[in-house]
Amino acid sequence: MPSSQADFQKSVQAKQLKRARADRRIIFAHGDSVQVLRIAPWMGALLVLFVLAGSVGIIASASYLFFRDELFTASIKRQHQIQVAYEDRVSDLRREIDRITSRQLLNQQAYEARVERLLTEHVQLYEQGARLNVILDRAGSLGLVPRPAPPSPVIPPNQEASLGSRLQLGTMATDMSAFAPIPPGELITGSIPQLPPQRGMTVMQQAVTDPAGLLTTLDETLEAREHNQMIALAGLSAEANHEADAIVDAVGGLGIRVSLPSASMDPLPTQLTGESAMGGPLLAPMSETDRFQLYADDAERALADLNAAREAIDLVPIAAPARNARLTSRFGNRRDPFTRRSAFHSGIDYAAPTGTPVYAPADGVVTRAARRGGYGLMIEIDHPHGLSTRFAHLSRMLVSPGTQVQRGDVIGRIGSTGRSTGPHLHYEVRRGTRAIDPMPFVRAGQSIDAL
Repeated sequence: MPSSQADFQKSVQAKQLKRARADRRIIFAHGDSVQVLRIAPWMGALLVLFVLAGSVGIIASASYLFFRDELFTASIKRQHQIQVAYEDRVSDLRREIDRITSRQLLNQQAYEARVERLLTEHVQLYEQGARLNVILDRAGSLGLVPRPAPPSPVIPPNQEASLGSRLQLGTMATDMSAFAPIPPGELITGSIPQLPPQRGMTVMQQAVTDPAGLLTTLDETLEAREHNQMIALAGLSAEANHEADAIVDAVGGLGIRVSLPSASMDPLPTQLTGESAMGGPLLAPMSETDRFQLYADDAERALADLNAAREAIDLVPIAAPARNARLTSRFGNRRDPFTRRSAFHSGIDYAAPTGTPVYAPADGVVTRAARRGGYGLMIEIDHPHGLSTRFAHLSRMLVSPGTQVQRGDVIGRIGSTGRSTGPHLHYEVRRGTRAIDPMPFVRAGQSIDAL
């Protein structure tokens, strides 16, 4: 029993001790007054949590106050960086706008300068066309047509290099066979062409959508037309020079020297100057206008030479004295038709019906028109260069002594007067008082007529 009592007391004490540990008491003593405040465990835990929360808040507030200036400074710095980047971007955009505006202004100025240049070139081309027309009119008066020419009024600009090989400055191209004849009415006069539509667009549409391309097309067309003008002049010069040289060669073979206007401009022989003797100041290349002037000057010189050569042959008896006549006897020894023995024949004979016209072979003055022994009715004409011609056995004489005749004038009619076996013309060419063979003169006239 006592042991049981002791165990019971121990258990009671243990419970009390446990309860004492579990409870929290706060004792307030003031004089003789004592107050005890019991705190439940959950209230202790809540109080501890409240204290911890307050501590955390105080620490957080202190940290915020401590780092606030640095955060604010960092924020301001970040905002400043953003603002600077924005202002830099705005400055870049302004510079880009200024650059684009400047480029557009330069493009506009270049475009206007290009238009102004094209207008100037068109005016020059028109003036060149006017001069070309004058030259062509002069060539037409000489019966000359510039046969070598480009195949069309417009040469593609990419053929400029090949053209340069034919259009050497200072000399005219002599081999122009690569070019076809110019169709009538297609010589270049300098007018602005009707441009072909580009990719189905009209010229007006191209002017709006692609003005630079239109200017390029117009520039290339004007340049091609200027090349065509120079090619036409080169062909005209080649043709005139060819005919003038042929006349000079043909007449030179007769012992007659023809002086041409350009003869004084011929260079010195290479044996005097030396083939490698060259020099002069270094100057800028010729402009297209200067090149045209050079070709125009060469064409005018060539036409002047041709005109002088033709005037020269008018004074040389190379034209046939009878047309549609048969040559029956040549110059030199032959069997005489009457004596049947060898005899000298001082001219050539043309057989033709009585009354066939007889023509003056060159300009001259009639010195004799009368009957003269075996010549029968005979006309004698004096020509320059110490030459004279005789026309014998005529049926009629249509000129008298002192008459000025020109090449191709009818001076008489074929007949059979004098020592003749039938109607024919006895034709003589004399140098001074000596008879020379007329056939070289006749052949020279035939070669010149074939030009």
